[in-house]
Amino acid sequence: MHRFVQTDSSKSLLEHMVDQIASFSFGPDELHLVISGDLTYTATQSEFQEALLFIQRLCEALGINEKERVAVTPGNHDVNWPAANYQRARRFDQYLIFLRKLYGKELAARLYPKIDWSLDPEIPVDGSNLFAFHSLANGAVELISLNSCVHENEADHWGFVGEKQLEKLGKELPPIADEAKGPVRLAVMHHHLHVFPEAQDAHLKEPWVDVSLARDAGAVERWIEEHRFSIFMHGHKHKPQLRETIIRGYRQNRDEDGRPLIVCGAGSAGVHPRELEPNFGNHFEVIEILRTPRSPGADFARITWRELPTDSDVFWSKRPPWVIKG
Repeated sequence: MHRFVQTDSSKSLLEHMVDQIASFSFGPDELHLVISGDLTYTATQSEFQEALLFIQRLCEALGINEKERVAVTPGNHDVNWPAANYQRARRFDQYLIFLRKLYGKELAARLYPKIDWSLDPEIPVDGSNLFAFHSLANGAVELISLNSCVHENEADHWGFVGEKQLEKLGKELPPIADEAKGPVRLAVMHHHLHVFPEAQDAHLKEPWVDVSLARDAGAVERWIEEHRFSIFMHGHKHKPQLRETIIRGYRQNRDEDGRPLIVCGAGSAGVHPRELEPNFGNHFEVIEILRTPRSPGADFARITWRELPTDSDVFWSKRPPWVIKG
């Protein structure tokens, strides 16, 4: 299901990504890699090993020396569906082995405080514990990775985070005493929070519903906003979307600044075009944090999309970036 195969006449995804990132004027210490899930197609050991080698080689080529600057979250294709069929608690095993190889046991234990990294087969894995905390840019940025595949198995292919996971996250997340000096917070998970603008078939007798949406998207979005996150990243839809959103409830303090949450949906960097909708190519995005902390009225983030059309194997298009105020 992968588009890029290295041959005498074509480049690998690794080569494409290195060339594209090199066109930005970043130093190695300014780069962070965020992967919003679906590193594999069927969650096999060999697929995870290939993904691991890709990430290691990409980090080496870009000069990303600290693995904490790499954040990943599981996608529905990273869950072992056959394992879920006979022993549900083992469906994340290959993903966890991949994480332990990527980070090493010591760093993995620090990033994922609720996971038993002995990976004892006798100890069941609770999907609500599969979240991570990354402290970046000398503490100026905090990034959390959520697991939106808590209920993913051989039959139920829809996103869900759950009250248990959000409660555990809230207990582990340090409070921000002073937002004027505190870190900028980012979050990533695989499934999306909002429906995409899509054409509807008028001949359908039943209303069309996006069943791939996270089932508890509203609760997750409210939690993200209440904990003062600035940017939420996701994948899953194989096409990009950028939006700003805010939830106003009747219990909300009217004196709050009500700053919007920036929601960045990324397309798929490497999947084969037959997995993409018509008129959508392969895609990744670069998010530049222009200042910390986030300040009202000041330029806060610059977001640039890069897309490789399905009818071309050569040129990535660079669209004009969006600059979003604080």
